[in-house]
Amino acid sequence: MNTKKMLPLFVLVPVVVVLGVALGVLNHADTEEEDTSIALCSLDADSVTAIAYKDASDGATLESALTKTDDTWTLDSDPALPLDQSKAQGVADSMTALTALRELSDDADVASMGFDTPTYELSLKTADTEWTLTVGSKNSITNNWYARLSADGPVYTLDSSALSGICKTAKQLYAAQSITDIDVDDVTKMVVQTANGGTLSFAQNDSTWTLTDDAEYNLNQDIVKKMASTICDLKTKWSVTEPQADAVYGLDTPNAIVTLIASDGTSIQCSFGGNDAEDDTLCYLRSSGAAGCGAGQGGSGRVTGCTGFGEASAAPSRRSVSEPICSSTVREAAGRGPSCRAAAAARYSAADMVRKAEFPSFCGFSFICTRPEACSSAPSTP
Repeated sequence: MNTKKMLPLFVLVPVVVVLGVALGVLNHADTEEEDTSIALCSLDADSVTAIAYKDASDGATLESALTKTDDTWTLDSDPALPLDQSKAQGVADSMTALTALRELSDDADVASMGFDTPTYELSLKTADTEWTLTVGSKNSITNNWYARLSADGPVYTLDSSALSGICKTAKQLYAAQSITDIDVDDVTKMVVQTANGGTLSFAQNDSTWTLTDDAEYNLNQDIVKKMASTICDLKTKWSVTEPQADAVYGLDTPNAIVTLIASDGTSIQCSFGGNDAEDDTLCYLRSSGAAGCGAGQGGSGRVTGCTGFGEASAAPSRRSVSEPICSSTVREAAGRGPSCRAAAAARYSAADMVRKAEFPSFCGFSFICTRPEACSSAPSTP
């Protein structure tokens, strides 16, 4: 009888033990997940007004400085270069968020930690505060970085990946620019001129393209619209804010000149020059630009590079740079010049850089059709 009465107690004891063990495991897990990192910067990222950094991690030294004025970041070495503001602010965000794994003891062998020849030097400024972090070498065993906030301050260790991508080149900070705000459906006229003097003029009315001098000609509408879209969709890849003479870029004798006129009278003219010596997928181009395009960032007197088709920033209608607008196999017609003009994936600049009146830039471009047969929807004849 007593045994039966005691049974529930004996059953409950193992249950309590199990619950106690489970609670202990959970408490241990909470302890393991506790953040033990050490904040290295107390500055508010939004209050940072200046950034400077040196990065010698890959052998060559990247050195750069940025300044924020009226909430706009500019590159100290090239203030006219348009920057992606979110990327520039991202550098400040990343630096202020840096944390250390641990602080080393005072008797650590600082002389062997590479501070005499730093791998990274990072600095931030606010209106009333300056912050600097010097990063030496990596620990040969843990592969973690040694870092310190002052020459006589404590040494910290940073995770091996803590500084990856924190220092950005000017090209990584560059903001791609649209060269025009003209929509392809608003284009009423397109004129294509080539280096040999050939000219072809198209008109668009109610979404239908025709040859200006032969309205009955059977044009391939998709081909002609792609030609106009190529100009309307151009995006810059890079800007040379202090360009040399036009001849350096092949713009003194352009391979092709394309002019678009919109229904409101706005126009843009693009002159395609030679290929970039460092990247033959890019070619130089001068663009007059549409009214209001690139305001506040474009400036003047630039030569700029732009995206090729098919990249992440490209519009859905864009295509691979290897895809021609029209067939290059169509034979040349008398007085019309070559069937297609390869301009490669391009760079563009704005008109008249000597006067610096327009925004110069480079952009992605493939082939320009320069004779009606190449743009015909009917088979061509030899």
